[in-house]
Order: sequence, then C-alpha cells, then structure tokens
Amino acid sequence: MDIREMLRTLRKAGHTEQAIAKEIKVHQSTISRIISGKIQDPKGSIVSEIKQLFEREYIYYLVESHD
Repeated sequence: MDIREMLRTLRKAGHTEQAIAKEIKVHQSTISRIISGKIQDPKGSIVSEIKQLFEREYIYYLVESHD
C-alpha cells in the first residue's frame, strides 16, 4: 500500500485531513496535495510519520474489533 492509499484509508476511517496533519505536524494542504497526487514524492520524514500513524490506527482497529 502506498502513502496516498494509506491516507485515503485513514480518511475513510473518519480521520480528517486536518487531524492527520496535526498528528504528523504538517499543514493540512500538504496532506491534501499528497492525496490528490500534486505531491508525487513526499519527504522521507513525512512518509515515515504517515506510515507510523497508519500502523497505530490499524493496530488500534484490530484490537478494538476483537473486544
């Protein structure tokens, strides 16, 4: 799964672009431009933060869905 797909999945799960941006400490417009494809190759640090957020949320979902 690529970064754009991770962001789209987070959005489908109910996270706003603003909330994602706040969590990874970037502007909301950065998240929007990544999702839309205007930013094709985001910085490594942003990619890393998005992956970490996605993994935390995915693990949380797995734990919650089995309670």
